[in-house]
Amino acid sequence: MTFICTDESLAKDRGLIKQGAVSAGRDSSDVQIATLLMTCVDPTDEVAVFAARRGIAFYCASDHYLHIADICGLGADARK
Repeated sequence: MTFICTDESLAKDRGLIKQGAVSAGRDSSDVQIATLLMTCVDPTDEVAVFAARRGIAFYCASDHYLHIADICGLGADARK
């Protein structure tokens, strides 16, 4: 599956899911696609901003996730 969810990548993933479901004798409509999107519930609330920063810092501090920042063009900022 892809890491960046665009209309094109979602269509591709749906096609792959359908192929896999057909080959397994299953219904592809039983599969759900979920995404994780970091958000701040209230950018004027200090606690909410801190929570969002903490979550983002986790991803930026882990080498495992830095390739996602690279794909988005934010690799240098994430590493900084």
